[in-house]
Amino acid sequence: MKNDSIKSIAVLGSICLIVAILLSVVNHITAPIIEAAAGAAASESLKVVLPDATGFEEIGIPEGTAETVTGIHKDQGGSGYAVTLATSSSYSQSPMTFTVGFGTDGKIVAIEMTNYAETKDFGDYPQSYVGTDSALGGIELAAGVTYSSTAFKSAVEDAFAALIAIGGISEGVKSEEQIISELMAEKFPGAVDNSGKFRATEMKVDDENVISAFSAENGVGFALAVNYNGEKLVCIISTSGSVAFYDLEANVVDTADSAFAENIVSAVGVSAKAENDLKLAEAVIAEGETLEKVDLAAQFGVVSNAFVITSPTRSSNAYVFVCRPFGYKDPMAMTFVIENGSVTSYRNTGDFIQFGDYYSVPGLNENEYMQNITGKTDADITDDLLVTGATISTAAVKIAAEDAFEAYKELTEIINEEVAAQ
Repeated sequence: MKNDSIKSIAVLGSICLIVAILLSVVNHITAPIIEAAAGAAASESLKVVLPDATGFEEIGIPEGTAETVTGIHKDQGGSGYAVTLATSSSYSQSPMTFTVGFGTDGKIVAIEMTNYAETKDFGDYPQSYVGTDSALGGIELAAGVTYSSTAFKSAVEDAFAALIAIGGISEGVKSEEQIISELMAEKFPGAVDNSGKFRATEMKVDDENVISAFSAENGVGFALAVNYNGEKLVCIISTSGSVAFYDLEANVVDTADSAFAENIVSAVGVSAKAENDLKLAEAVIAEGETLEKVDLAAQFGVVSNAFVITSPTRSSNAYVFVCRPFGYKDPMAMTFVIENGSVTSYRNTGDFIQFGDYYSVPGLNENEYMQNITGKTDADITDDLLVTGATISTAAVKIAAEDAFEAYKELTEIINEEVAAQ
């Protein structure tokens, strides 16, 4: 019986060894073929994106260029450049590869996809780039393939940067509207989702100084283009009480007339946003404790409101921070109670892992994960919070925790300064 078992193990081991050897041999044979085929496809794509080229000269990739740029080729006839690119949406192990043709005027003349393994097709999305320069005016991310289109756009930007670096083309000029839009996203990270998209809906504001206004889809505030003493400014208002103005070169502008800022804040209706957050905050405090809203001066992340807890049993100031980061599909809502530099309570409302019924995360207990947040300090908010298979949802928790601790630091520094001044 024992001998039979040993024989069975030996046979199975031999089979596994033979299979491994065969796979290694197959890989050894096919890898060069696959690599050669990919090289041939890339070479053929040069002619597709620059059909009038007389011949191609490969140019060295300048130092500091993003790794997405795999090759720069100049038409010897002078019609332009072809740049080969490889990137990934992080959804597929197979890289997304494509070639972009650029005219000497700095505009894209053609794009050829050489490998795309995602489940959802781009459709005509790549062709929307044809005719654009490095400003990429009018280019938006594609709905339904946000991550792939984000990776694609980023790679195209890398190609433009490489050609500008070698002096092959001139940098495109962005329109004023585009500058304002990009500035809103840059200065209001709380309204940007995990793919890098600024998620805000246009709204009407009854104020003659407001040129355009947008409300963040996750309810953390507003971004506006305003007219201040004849100058166009971008105004960012968070529901947590922070307000900032920037000129179109991204410089901070101090609006000396405080009434101007107050009128803008009043016009967008910031105060109305605090009511729902107060209910979420009240759900995490003990009986006998009360809450008072506190304003934050320089927080434009996902903290939508902050409340100080008044309690007969707490020995120090404790705060509730309501955070609304973007999850996998929809904005999430969560509360952090932070006292003495650590989280004493964490609660998530609504769906935590925002997947459909067809998806689950093996080995992840959502309740245990949330309970594990309790006791963490600022130093504990690391990538260890991320869970494979639920990266986007757990990344949202990490972002919210980071922003909550930033807000906590601001409030405790104010208290320390007040105590020192007494």
